[in-house]
Amino acid sequence: MKDKLLKGKIQQKLITLAILAGTVILLSVTGIGCLNRFLFGFPCPGCGITRACMAALRGDFIEALRWHPLFWIAVPGILYIFLGEKPLFGKEKIETIFIVAIALSLLLVWIIRIFWAEYFGLFNIDGGTGFMVKLVKQIFCEVF
Repeated sequence: MKDKLLKGKIQQKLITLAILAGTVILLSVTGIGCLNRFLFGFPCPGCGITRACMAALRGDFIEALRWHPLFWIAVPGILYIFLGEKPLFGKEKIETIFIVAIALSLLLVWIIRIFWAEYFGLFNIDGGTGFMVKLVKQIFCEVF
């Protein structure tokens, strides 16, 4: 029974990983890249983490920090999600605090990067270029 449960968990994680990998490949091949940027015209809180990790793998840590200063949480986070024992450190409260701290850190970095986008020079923010914005404008232009 325990082996069957473990096998089911492994299958579930492999399916989730395959779906994530397929989504990343699809977004890359189609040129969409960041889905948030495509839909709304501005980057998501995690924009640049993949490029930062690739720069770090090349040994270019300055470039990695430039792409996203929290790149270093990506690999341990993914490994924990797929391989880690739940809850983190044996207590759900610690796990919740840890996850909230990471989410708040990502949000803070995102806000800073949006307000100082020109300074960082990594991305342009133009809400008018997002697919959803264009769609809403098109609908309202036809209605009114």
